[in-house]
Amino acid sequence: MQDREDPPFELDENGLLPESGRLDEELLRLRDLPSAGMALVLLGEPGTGKTTAFGQLTGADAATVSPKPGQSGTVWVLGSELTDLASFRELIGDHLEALPRADSTGPFPTALTIVLDQLDESPMLARLSRRFQSALAAVDTRSLRLLIACRSADYPTGLTGVLEQALDRCVVADLAPLTRADVTTLATQVGVDGERFIRAVVDAGVGVLANVPLTLRILVDAYRGSRTGEVAYSTVTSSRRL
Repeated sequence: MQDREDPPFELDENGLLPESGRLDEELLRLRDLPSAGMALVLLGEPGTGKTTAFGQLTGADAATVSPKPGQSGTVWVLGSELTDLASFRELIGDHLEALPRADSTGPFPTALTIVLDQLDESPMLARLSRRFQSALAAVDTRSLRLLIACRSADYPTGLTGVLEQALDRCVVADLAPLTRADVTTLATQVGVDGERFIRAVVDAGVGVLANVPLTLRILVDAYRGSRTGEVAYSTVTSSRRL
């Protein structure tokens, strides 16, 4: 497994991603990725926005009702639901088996997106590469889009080779932290003075919390509730334990 002890992005002195650290040209332009015939693996710690990114890509979430095998749509599976071979077959395998055979000469198959969110929570994590290899071996994947979100340190790197062999393309990307401009924009969008907020974040020394969407929201709520317009680190750390 690749050593991911060191963070994949260098942060500035305030704990935010420098604008020059963006990788928009390659990994972060999710909207430009093909809609089918590919796999996308997003890596990052919990709360970095992987689920949100996939929700924006698919227009679905964990509450979305899955289509029946053989029908088009989005199948959203949580890693914690994949506990054994039977659950893999029921939640994912039946949909893959319903795809046309790889040697089929029929029309372009029905579009199918499978989102595997929080992969690191699956008890069968170490066996998933083999499961996917078997399930994808003989099917037509031209219409399949497979989106996987996983904690960086837990991602089974052997899965990448399996997906590359089965689909036309497999992109593995670390979801970047937020820049100063990102934080300012997001704060403004929820009715906070973005410029004043980012100054408060820097003054409080909590940029490493502001660069993650989940804790950014907690910071914004703390800022809103403060009569002085300050961001209190003690408030944020207490809120994270709730």
